[in-house]
Amino acid sequence: MANFLQCLKKVFRNAGIWKLILFFSVPALLSPIMILSDSPSAKAGYVLLIVSTFLVFEIVPIPATVLLAIFLMAVSGVQSTVETGKSFATETFFLFTSVLILAISIEETMLHNRLALLTLRVIGVSPSRLILGFLLISGLLSMWMSNAGTCCWDDGGRAKIPG
Repeated sequence: MANFLQCLKKVFRNAGIWKLILFFSVPALLSPIMILSDSPSAKAGYVLLIVSTFLVFEIVPIPATVLLAIFLMAVSGVQSTVETGKSFATETFFLFTSVLILAISIEETMLHNRLALLTLRVIGVSPSRLILGFLLISGLLSMWMSNAGTCCWDDGGRAKIPG
């Protein structure tokens, strides 16, 4: 029992007792949906209400909540894990994820600051030239990032590793 409480403390660290209470009470309070109706739509609604409540109140971290959604869909019998995983792992998801990874890497390496300083040095600091610099840099980054996000797909929509 002590190990279980230690695990709960790690999951709900610095969150307060209300998240722990919501973690157990939300599924319990919504359980009549599953008990009274045996239809797949009621089960899907139950999962939707639990996951949306967990997302709104951030009861557990967001990635864990998404995994919880996949798990609950399989356990409740609405869809298999493979079918649910396919709806989460779409081409658009991987496009946005790759662009997000590129954006974070640009921020972490301070490339955005270096590009801004280079633009100021090359173009100048007058108001009209500043606007031109913003347009050029934002256009360059947005074109490059969206292209980089789509370059790792073959014609069948499967991911391919370059090189």
